[in-house]
Amino acid sequence: MNTACYLDANIIIALIFPTDTHHKNSLERVHHLNIQGKKLVTSTYALVEVTRNTLHTISQSEQGKYIFAEPLPQYIQLLQNLKPNQRCEALLNYIISYITKNFHIEVIEQESLYQIETTNNTKIAKLFHEAIKLSWIKIRTKDLLHIAIANLLKTHGVKCIITMDKTDFEPIKETLEKDHNSHKKYPT
Repeated sequence: MNTACYLDANIIIALIFPTDTHHKNSLERVHHLNIQGKKLVTSTYALVEVTRNTLHTISQSEQGKYIFAEPLPQYIQLLQNLKPNQRCEALLNYIISYITKNFHIEVIEQESLYQIETTNNTKIAKLFHEAIKLSWIKIRTKDLLHIAIANLLKTHGVKCIITMDKTDFEPIKETLEKDHNSHKKYPT
């Protein structure tokens, strides 16, 4: 099985916006990982972040603050006449097509993340149970969920998390590597 790297939402957002301060670095990293034959994956959780961030940015792009990577601008114009929930769904589909076609990023979702487990007579989804077990890590909840997802996607070969979030991930990098049997790397 190929080694896979889990891409945090901020990498995908940077790929979508050439005006993002991390765009060039994200392009180079993703290109380098593709050349190395690494499998690139992300989650539907990350896509929620990307879609929400992108919708929020659309109004700012009209003011010239942000520019979308080609061919996204033509799709963004098509969204204007849709109802808000339809706009979200259409944008999600554009994003998935864009990252799959241009960067070979696979969106992985597996039902087992949502299997119900029981702890102290309380039912809890496996994903959230994993996040609770990792709650000792000093990091924001949204980032903790990315770590939990990446950890549960080991069956897909995930051995690293790629992120531009150095502020939150760099201080915990060594802790994560030690705690996860030192074979799992979390490069930032």
